[in-house]
Amino acid sequence: MIMMRTNPFRQVESLANHVESMFDAKTRTPRLDISENDEELIVTIDAPGYEADDLRISVENAGKTLTIHGERTTETTDENTEQIWQERHSQTIKREVPLPTKVNQNEATAEHSNGVVTISLPKASPDSEDNTIQIEVQDE
Repeated sequence: MIMMRTNPFRQVESLANHVESMFDAKTRTPRLDISENDEELIVTIDAPGYEADDLRISVENAGKTLTIHGERTTETTDENTEQIWQERHSQTIKREVPLPTKVNQNEATAEHSNGVVTISLPKASPDSEDNTIQIEVQDE
């Protein structure tokens, strides 16, 4: 008798993929990691297929919330080309992240390389200004 290995989560994964395809979600939540050292928070975001110009990153709520927004559009073909199959669509990513500590918005930086965005958020002193600032994303 031959024993076959099965994935016990295959049905759950299949159901999740089916539900997602039913809604054909145009807005997705990007995956991210947050780490910290004594001086700063470091946020790393997966944004494959997005260029630096497609992304808007801001620090809001008195330096306590990081907002990531990205939008990309589908490339169009010229009128002499017939589209046979299309699975890539215009897509938006959006995520608001409460930060564990207040950050200095004016010194925040972001770098984009190979679909990964790394944001450096220097920690703020308790008496720093409360405002919203956009963070320019730089291509490496």
